[in-house]
Amino acid sequence: RRESSISEEMRTSFADVMAGLGEKLDKLTHRTNAVENWISDREDRLCHVENLATEIHNLREKCDDLENRSRRPNLRIVGILEGLEGRDPEAFVGSLIPKVLGADTFPQRLEIERAHRAVRPRPGPGERPHIMLDRVAVMRKARELGTLTWENHRIFFFPDLSSNLQAKQWEFTPVRRIGFQMFYLWGWWFKIKV
Repeated sequence: RRESSISEEMRTSFADVMAGLGEKLDKLTHRTNAVENWISDREDRLCHVENLATEIHNLREKCDDLENRSRRPNLRIVGILEGLEGRDPEAFVGSLIPKVLGADTFPQRLEIERAHRAVRPRPGPGERPHIMLDRVAVMRKARELGTLTWENHRIFFFPDLSSNLQAKQWEFTPVRRIGFQMFYLWGWWFKIKV
């Protein structure tokens, strides 16, 4: 009898221990499932954020491309002293371009849609004048003529590009120089696509 009472006592305490372990295991399983769900939710959110970051990058590239496409017909004229354009910059640029590039280049009157200074504070004496913008296609003639001067000032024509594209071009300058040294052989150019 004593053995059976000890055996019964052990079964009861064993059952109590097993019940306690079962409860703890259930709680642990519940917490593990909650943590797994939380991690899964965070992974989904991280994936969504990464997709949004990629989409934002692509949209910025597209926006920059569209900005540059809208600027294609524009030119930047550098080297014109401040205030020479007076109150009518369109008429000033319309008369300046034939004087600089030659009247025979543009026999008809130039139609300037818009001309203005870059929006910045007026430079002091001795500082470089602001860039003047206009919407006329004269780059080809400017390249043909090479160095351009007007009233003893060098005038430069540049395509109007966004600041992002200009920064990319500046970053590419060392590569372009190396490429020029490597691929300009005996007067022949090799096309390089980056």
